[in-house]
Amino acid sequence: MSRELSKIIQIVQNNAAKLDTVLENQEKFEVMMNTHDTRISELSTKVDHNMKEDRPVEPKKEKGKGVKNEFYYVNIYNTIIVNILHYIFMPFLILIIA
Repeated sequence: MSRELSKIIQIVQNNAAKLDTVLENQEKFEVMMNTHDTRISELSTKVDHNMKEDRPVEPKKEKGKGVKNEFYYVNIYNTIIVNILHYIFMPFLILIIA
């Protein structure tokens, strides 16, 4: 009976240690997410500000060809979004792999 009780106590202690580790990691994730949220909002503000300042460039008229400004804005927007998502999710991927 005392062996069983000691095994149960040992299991409870191991579970408590694992729970402490999970709580510490959760606090780290919360800090990291708050930092990311702040940086994302700063980047978003800068992008919005820059987009408002940019004046649309009139396309150069070439024979049979036209330049669409929307193409460039979409590419810039997609590049920014991909970089932001990479910046947000890379720490999680590193933690999952490790």
